[in-house]
Amino acid sequence: TKLKKNDALFSPNTGTNDFGFSALPGGYRNSDGSFVSSSYWPYFWTTTESVVTTTDAYVHSLFSYNRDVERYSRNKSEGASVRCLRD
Repeated sequence: TKLKKNDALFSPNTGTNDFGFSALPGGYRNSDGSFVSSSYWPYFWTTTESVVTTTDAYVHSLFSYNRDVERYSRNKSEGASVRCLRD
């Protein structure tokens, strides 16, 4: 909740953006090119490869309907958002 931007793009809108992260839902892209959950969850790639297989990497997801941040292993042929940071 504290990382999600208070925005009508979330369904339902539960963000407070207390830390200025401004996460918006973007869903993810399947390996076939289709997009999933674009109005419910933001998925962000991490730089960490899966411990199971090098063809997967981890993504973090923030859900629109609760306060959870979850980590999933996704195939690198799929797509997720990238958060760019500046030093």
